[in-house]
Amino acid sequence: MPLFKRIQDVKKYLPISYSNTDSSLPKMQDAVDQEYLIPVLGAALFATLQAEADGALATPSALLKKVWAAAAPLYYYKELPFLHTQITDIGIKNVTTDKMQGAYRYQYEDILQQCENEGLAALEDLYQFLWDNKATYTTWVSSTAYTRTNRNLIKTGVEFTGYYNLKHPHRTFYALQPIMQEVEDLYIISSIGQETFDALKDAASPSDAEAYVLKLLKKAVANLTIYKSISKLSVKILPEGLTIMLAATDRQPQGTASASAAQLEALKQDTWEDGNSYLKKALSYLNANASVSVFTTFFTSDFYKDPAVTIDNVNDKMDGIFVL
Repeated sequence: MPLFKRIQDVKKYLPISYSNTDSSLPKMQDAVDQEYLIPVLGAALFATLQAEADGALATPSALLKKVWAAAAPLYYYKELPFLHTQITDIGIKNVTTDKMQGAYRYQYEDILQQCENEGLAALEDLYQFLWDNKATYTTWVSSTAYTRTNRNLIKTGVEFTGYYNLKHPHRTFYALQPIMQEVEDLYIISSIGQETFDALKDAASPSDAEAYVLKLLKKAVANLTIYKSISKLSVKILPEGLTIMLAATDRQPQGTASASAAQLEALKQDTWEDGNSYLKKALSYLNANASVSVFTTFFTSDFYKDPAVTIDNVNDKMDGIFVL
């Protein structure tokens, strides 16, 4: 069932044509709900909102209004390609009549971009509303949508943007999480071990030493996540920070320009070097300070390297001659 039942409710959030009627409500509502809204709200809370939307709606709740604000532009973001070009039994056709001219490509792309921008900004506002009122929305706190945000070393988008600036921190963080999980598995856990990683991640009241290592590891995770995301996601770099768009495009909105290949490569190199530098500092600190009472899991693991032990360099003992 759709969240919007009446076109008059859509018009509160999107300036669509006055002639639109309830029969012209977007057909892509369910697809957007599954792709963008349920992952934020969780299935149980979304079901509660659906029940509210199916009712009289004399006075919509504050949460439903937040959801509607995000849903309206995102519904049309999904719907616009089918409104702009119709699929017929003899192929695809542009919508043009003797009274109405079809939009030019730049006009279509501008409104599509605006729907995406407005939808993503409203999704960010929805995230913040849920965080600010999580004591009220207990079904959200108990959902996989919420628990997902607490599975990594960096817990939230607000925390992430303290280490690397993000635009729409909550929503962008959600998009970056699969990459962040890769970073933790491939670089952090492989360097300090699963037990030490879990002990640091789950520390309710970290000591000063633990807090210092955590800060270094989080800086490493943030930079290495950006490094990997440049190749794997539709990254957009704005003055307000890095964000992830819903889809890649071969054309840029007027007044903006894509980062050059050289600029993206420079950013990759910088974040790679910075991430590894922070990780090396964390390892050096762990090796220098671990003991039976401090960083115990690391001290008793195979990852610990006693800094007092000198490692022989095999090259120092070679007395042969090598000839090419």
